Amino acid sequence: MKIYFFGVAAVLAIAAIGCGSGGSSTESGLTKAQFIKRGDAICHTARRRKTEALKAWTEAPANKGKTFEDWSTAELEHVYLTVALPPVKQASQELADLTPPTGDVKAEEIVKSLAATVGALEENPRAALKGAPYYHTDKLAQAYGFKACGFL
Repeated sequence: MKIYFFGVAAVLAIAAIGCGSGGSSTESGLTKAQFIKRGDAICHTARRRKTEALKAWTEAPANKGKTFEDWSTAELEHVYLTVALPPVKQASQELADLTPPTGDVKAEEIVKSLAATVGALEENPRAALKGAPYYHTDKLAQAYGFKACGFL
């Protein structure tokens, strides 16, 4: 059975953590509950943006009807960098703009982990095509209490 290109969009969507609208660095320290609520809103928005971008890309006339096998690794890396990763990068920046609870090392670790993963994927997008590049960040976010940020 041939895997149609829409499958690529699903793989790319699963490979990337979703995250999108947040606070600013001028806020006073948030409580843990506020940090999670705002962070989940950021992640929910980014996931929606990423899904919409991937859907639009797969439905574009130049891409419609193509199968997974029709694309080279280099082309898939390009799609990841230009379509799937930008909403995640924006979310990473918005999460970094939130002021985590004062002294909450775990919240800071989640933000730093996501930023480091985004940076690593910008350098090597092939990693996103090979597995779950956000696994560590996902585990941290889930353990902290996020619902929309951190899914495998």
